[in-house]
Amino acid sequence: FFVRFGSSYLLHTVRGHTPREKLARPGQMAKTGEPSGVHLSAPVLRLTPFVAGIAAGITGTAIGHPFDLVKVRLQADHVGQYRGVLHCFARVVHKEGPGSLLKGLLSPVLSMSLAYSMAFGLYTEVKEWLGDAFGMTGVPQYLLAGAVTGLGSPFFFTPFEFIKVQMQLDNVSRRAFHSSWQCARSLVQTWGWRVLWTGNAATTAREVIFGCVYFGIYE
Repeated sequence: FFVRFGSSYLLHTVRGHTPREKLARPGQMAKTGEPSGVHLSAPVLRLTPFVAGIAAGITGTAIGHPFDLVKVRLQADHVGQYRGVLHCFARVVHKEGPGSLLKGLLSPVLSMSLAYSMAFGLYTEVKEWLGDAFGMTGVPQYLLAGAVTGLGSPFFFTPFEFIKVQMQLDNVSRRAFHSSWQCARSLVQTWGWRVLWTGNAATTAREVIFGCVYFGIYE
């Protein structure tokens, strides 16, 4: 959570966390009558959440992936081969090599960079729409916009997350996959396309709750 939340601070950096009306277009004056120190065109303002979302997704995923792999291995450990987080780290590195900590990274990097991009962009648009259409402001506006954002994202990235987990669990008993693409192709050939959306309902419930908390704290 903190890796993802910290990486999203990039959005604050890009936008300066300044209200839209204070980011004047060239030639405009801020409400104070002073020339604005930031001159961003309307198209750029619309794109900044998407660009910052991509940066946040790539950064957070790359930093957090080794920890995510260890989490998945611990969750799947039914025979007690790991005594804890550090022991799991050490054993994975010793038996499979340091590169194994990044196993399955391609899938979440692609999915999370796009998911973050869509999430920040969708959140910004939904939040503004709720304010304009219903006059919502403050915490209720943030929570509802976050919930809508969480509702729309999982259908897209559930397949990527499913593949990531399959790659992370590979080598637990036997090595079946050599790449994320080969993993996806093998699963689809064996079980059909629907297998990629296994767990989508649980993921959607998680993301709706997470969207409320995440964007509520973010604001």
